[in-house]
Formats: sequence, structure tokens, C-alpha cells
Amino acid sequence: MAIRPNKDRKGNIIPRSWVIDYYPQGRKGQRVQQVVSDINEAEAYELELQLRRQYRGTAPINGKVADALPGWLAAGRNNYQPSTYRDVLNCIKKLTPFFGQKLWTGLAPVLFEKYKAQRLEEGVGKRTINKELTWFSSLWKWAAANGYCNPPPFRIPM
Repeated sequence: MAIRPNKDRKGNIIPRSWVIDYYPQGRKGQRVQQVVSDINEAEAYELELQLRRQYRGTAPINGKVADALPGWLAAGRNNYQPSTYRDVLNCIKKLTPFFGQKLWTGLAPVLFEKYKAQRLEEGVGKRTINKELTWFSSLWKWAAANGYCNPPPFRIPM
């Protein structure tokens, strides 16, 4: 699936209008393009998430990100080298205030862009931010595999 601004015949972007591309029957099925208007980008991403869930056939699991942290950290303590585990802890200290109380079903690419902008304003380097988001991606995949949430419906923007 993809979201992009809607354009008129001359190639001009139409304000508050978006095109959502998706394949209801999977990659080999027919492509569907849905045009939505009078919504902002965040609302378009939320609509895209709803469409993904609808066609995936799985019900969303509503839990907070923080609910999965203790189990993931315990697994990390067992599977990572001590220096890597310390790196995980440092990243989670930065991620938790922003994402901890969010529902898994409420995560959208726009939210990750806001996190990146906030960290850049704090003077943090892009490489550090990407490392933090990589660990968040790992957390999300672990949480999905262990029943805390559904698998990520999009790739975290880094």
C-alpha cells in the first residue's frame, strides 16, 4: 500500500486530497486506487491502516507499546551481548516517553516522522535516531510474534 498526494491532470497537487493504492487480494491480485479528500496526511495514513487490517483478515490487538517492553527486554538480556543490551536500554529510554503509552494500532508513519523531528530539535544525530528506530522495529516484530499486537503494516521510516 502507498499514500501519495492526489494531482490534477496538469500535475498540480490538490490540497487535502490523497490517493491510497492497495492490493486487496495480495501482491498478485488486482490493484485498487482509492481517492480520499478533505483529510490531512495523518488521517490518510490511519485510513490506510484500516484498509490493511480489513484485507489482512486479522483483528487488531489493542495494547500499549509499554506492555511489551518487559518481555522484550528480558528476551534481549538473554539473546544479546552485554554491550548490545546496554545500547538497547539507552535507546528504549529515549523511545518510551514518546511511544510508551501509544496503542500499537495507533502507530503510523507520520508519528515516526514527528519523533525524528523532535529528536533532531534536541540536537541528536540522524544515525542515532535511526538506531533508535531500528530497535523500535525489532520491538514491534517481537511483540507481534508474541501476541502483543499485529505485525507492522508498514515499514518504519528511517
